[in-house]
Amino acid sequence: MQANAYSPYALKDLHQAIDLIDRKITHCNTLEIFTSQQDRDIHLRKLSTKRATLVKSALALAAMGVRCD
Repeated sequence: MQANAYSPYALKDLHQAIDLIDRKITHCNTLEIFTSQQDRDIHLRKLSTKRATLVKSALALAAMGVRCD
């Protein structure tokens, strides 16, 4: 059974995914070791793109009137 895409639970899941990506970005900036600055920038760019997609989805749900705590 598939969950309703417009449910508050979907919005909550998006917020949790955004929080996870934020923590990954912080970890990448502070603790993770890369061979070069270019590798770090590429990884950060990928994470930022994923985060932007999730934020866009969350904003779309919020614009449709979906609410969550």
